[in-house]
Amino acid sequence: MAGKKIASFAFVGAEEIASPVSHALEQAGLAKAPSPASADAVLTYFTNIPSLEEAYYGSDGILQGSGEGTLFIDLSPSTVTFARELYAIASSYGCNAVDAPLVVRGAACPSGTFSNPSSLGILAGAEKDAFASAR
Repeated sequence: MAGKKIASFAFVGAEEIASPVSHALEQAGLAKAPSPASADAVLTYFTNIPSLEEAYYGSDGILQGSGEGTLFIDLSPSTVTFARELYAIASSYGCNAVDAPLVVRGAACPSGTFSNPSSLGILAGAEKDAFASAR
């Protein structure tokens, strides 16, 4: 699946992450889509696997409403097993997935860490085309 140009995004998950991520993406020229179903890329962040699984695989999950070619970028502190499962299932929908957990730079996580982009990093892993689209 060739990487496609991403013009719009949606964010699903923790509000303390949604605001700074959305702001950064809008500053980069991406449009905020009205819903995940209409977005070229859907970014997610949840603090636990059950919530993450429900968001993607639940009866009204993100995957069921997505269009072919959607790129899913999970920023959650999840597991390799979840990342592989998401990639496999997304591929079956004609979509792609990137595992890109947020990491805090430094030893401590003071209040407000997520609103300060200089204190965050991302470690991304994906197939070549998905990674190219996410960049």
